[in-house]
Amino acid sequence: MAARIPKFICELLLFLILFELGLRLAGFTVLSWQERRNKASIRQKGTYRIMCIGESSTAFGGIYSYPSQLQDILNQRKIGVKFSVINKGVPGTNTAAILGSLESDISAYRPDMVISMMGINEMGSYMLYQAVSGSKAINFFRSLRIYKLARLFWLHMVTPRSEPLFAQSRSRQVYAQFRDRHPGKELSKLNKAIELNPADDKVYFELGRFYERQGEFLEAENIFRKAIDINPKNYRAYLELGWIFRVQGRSPQAEALFKKAKEIDPENYCPYVERGRFSEGEAALKKAIALDPENDWLYIGLGWIYSDQGKLSKAEAAFKRGIRINPKNHWLYLELGNIYQAQDKFSEAEALFKKVMGLDPGNNNACFGLGTGYARQGRYFEAEAAFKKAAELNPRNDRPYVHLGRFYLEQGRFPEANASFKDALERDPKNYDAYVGLGQSYLDQHKPGEAEDAFMKALELDPGGYWSHLGLGLVFQDQGRPFEAEAAFKKAIDADPRDIWAYLKLGEFYRDQGKLSEAEAALKKAVEVNPRNDWACRMLKALYAETGNASARLEYEKKTQELKTDYYPPGVINNYHRLKSVLDERGIVYVCAQYPMRSVEPLKRIFRDNAAGIIFADNEEPFKAALQKSGCREYFSDMSNGDFGHCTPKGNRLLAESIANVILGRVFSLKNVNNKL
Repeated sequence: MAARIPKFICELLLFLILFELGLRLAGFTVLSWQERRNKASIRQKGTYRIMCIGESSTAFGGIYSYPSQLQDILNQRKIGVKFSVINKGVPGTNTAAILGSLESDISAYRPDMVISMMGINEMGSYMLYQAVSGSKAINFFRSLRIYKLARLFWLHMVTPRSEPLFAQSRSRQVYAQFRDRHPGKELSKLNKAIELNPADDKVYFELGRFYERQGEFLEAENIFRKAIDINPKNYRAYLELGWIFRVQGRSPQAEALFKKAKEIDPENYCPYVERGRFSEGEAALKKAIALDPENDWLYIGLGWIYSDQGKLSKAEAAFKRGIRINPKNHWLYLELGNIYQAQDKFSEAEALFKKVMGLDPGNNNACFGLGTGYARQGRYFEAEAAFKKAAELNPRNDRPYVHLGRFYLEQGRFPEANASFKDALERDPKNYDAYVGLGQSYLDQHKPGEAEDAFMKALELDPGGYWSHLGLGLVFQDQGRPFEAEAAFKKAIDADPRDIWAYLKLGEFYRDQGKLSEAEAALKKAVEVNPRNDWACRMLKALYAETGNASARLEYEKKTQELKTDYYPPGVINNYHRLKSVLDERGIVYVCAQYPMRSVEPLKRIFRDNAAGIIFADNEEPFKAALQKSGCREYFSDMSNGDFGHCTPKGNRLLAESIANVILGRVFSLKNVNNKL
């Protein structure tokens, strides 16, 4: 029997190795085929080499991809030059990864021209994605659309732009002003106080807040319950316990506790803030400030009220007023840093987060703020270090591991993301966000069964959880379960009718089902909920182009232009400039292509002070004209980016023709290029 065990282990290891190799081989079949074609291109002598870089919009299609068809079109024009086009598109990539491999790709392929079409994976954080093809080859890459859902969830949780600032740190210390610079001493002091007076609910309250600051929410929950048992009128314990539940995604329980706190103390403003009753909360706070104008914590509450409503200048003024009253209150600097970060004032935010760490070296929230800001600027190494620092400051805190998991999802590092979410769950098995993140990670890896299990566990913690219902809708849509998908999207809307993304997903679902009138209704509801969201307007514009409603299409095209939200994050802008710098140094012609249906003007604005030598390829008008004649399905296999998606072979042909016209019209009319050949 003992002799059989080593043989069994060897056979198991061999099976695992072969299975892993098989998975890798299957996963990279498309890219391997693409690379063989690229190598064949560089073996051709006397050719003008063009290298196309980008993500799935460039990579997908095989012989029908736009780079492949671009080569055919250019050679068919017979201008006396032979072209070879190299496809270096990588599904799911981002501009930082593209720039990371640019030098080696240039050295390997020695291109005369580079065409970029990139940035949508960073910009796509405001839209939800889901592949609809039943093809196994395409299903392998379905994670691309959910990749952007993961960005949305991550940004929604850790950045002020996607979630009200108040929601990011439910355990803020409003009522006490001591910090745990020496947590061991503080814990010893509190335990000694309980020994001396075990019936003092105030001491239990302070002990609960100590554990809450350390991120030990299970221990804090038990302590706050003990304080309530001793004194059922301790409304502060109800509030803190409610905030803990909100951090864990247990919204119904949190709401009940806030209601109880309000019953005990009708003048308390915090439940108003939590329940979105902004005018009542503002009035209560201003009344409290009139009675106690030197209370800096009241200005924190007022700042939260304003920031939740997007009134950032008023929030900034409130936090600054609090700082003038008490320059040593680190929470005020933290909140002001969040306000600056919401306005993309990254250097000001970074300085304030570092100020917080100077005042309170163990502050996890400052690390989170730094990590979030670095990630949004494309400073990924610094972002990862900041999130890891937050985990190191308090290894028993589950929140840093959720943030790390989100960050790894952003980078497509799925094993590390899974491990981080599981680390969070080991520390707190009731962490709603960790289950949602794990579900997203499994969706990214095209494991719908595991994803469904994770989202269902999240629902057990919070039956009204918005993100878990939305995630389940994507799972069901992926599995071809349309009735369940529709029901899940509707439940997400019921859970939070003020959030537009479930309306957008429902609208996309209806459009894919051919239910265009239902799609129109859902998308119009999204515009009603948030008239400033350009994704909803873009989707309606594309829908009306498909149905042939020219007047409505023009109406929403105008709205999209008025919103002027065609912008690029700072990290993407930096990477575009880095790309141009590398190409300029090597004397390589640069064609900067815009996505179909998108205006090229935002790209031109990126280079407004450094546009010399750039050739812009505008693909907006050719696709608009084509969609008016034939509709979206003729040119796009999905509409994953709102007004455009992955192209069909015919769509890639149109894209290739549009870019070919630019190349032949702008480059090969120049004598110096012809002489170079």
